[in-house]
Amino acid sequence: MPVAVLFLLAAPQTWSYDVGPAPVVKASNVRGTIRVDAVGPGGVGIRAEASGGTDDEQARWNIETGGSQSEVSVHVCCGPCAKRGKGKGCSDAVHFDVALRVPGDARLELNGISSRVSVAAVAGEQRITTIAGDIEVEGSAGRLRLTTVSGKISVRPREPAPSLIHSVSGAIALSLPPGAQARVTLSTVSGRLNGNPKLRSAGRSGPKIAVDTASGDVTVVDSAPPSR
Repeated sequence: MPVAVLFLLAAPQTWSYDVGPAPVVKASNVRGTIRVDAVGPGGVGIRAEASGGTDDEQARWNIETGGSQSEVSVHVCCGPCAKRGKGKGCSDAVHFDVALRVPGDARLELNGISSRVSVAAVAGEQRITTIAGDIEVEGSAGRLRLTTVSGKISVRPREPAPSLIHSVSGAIALSLPPGAQARVTLSTVSGRLNGNPKLRSAGRSGPKIAVDTASGDVTVVDSAPPSR
């Protein structure tokens, strides 16, 4: 898979790759955002922009991208991307906004440290991990595996699918579409499900959504409008 390594400049940078059906799209960021939007069939577009810090501080960072018919990747790194993450002498003042436009059937593998990750209208399987960044998924239809330490997780699926959602201390909110069925189970030390410290499940049929927390609270709601 061809790789382009770009030492970051202040102006936004863009890349595009032609892909086949259901490509794997991988992205990682240290501090900032990762935004993924489905745009129907076609290729993968990437846009990355830096903000904050001095020119010298921004110059320590680089972006590695690569693409083939089956897989596209973008990684933001300070120092060699092979080591991933933030190396010595890297300023926390520098932030990155990474935006991807992908086919609706793309399969996602996204990783952030102090980065907020949001995904809209992607139907393929999604694996998203952050340390302190929030995770927001809307319009999904495939399996989800979402993990964070202290970030909040918000999920509004188009169609519920078997999923695993894990948070150490961040709150989790699951909004089901009108009329959708799902079995939500909670494994927790001190978290609450819909405000009840003893409740450990919600729903009796449909795909299983397993939620695991240490102390994060979980809210499950049906997004159907209230009857009059």
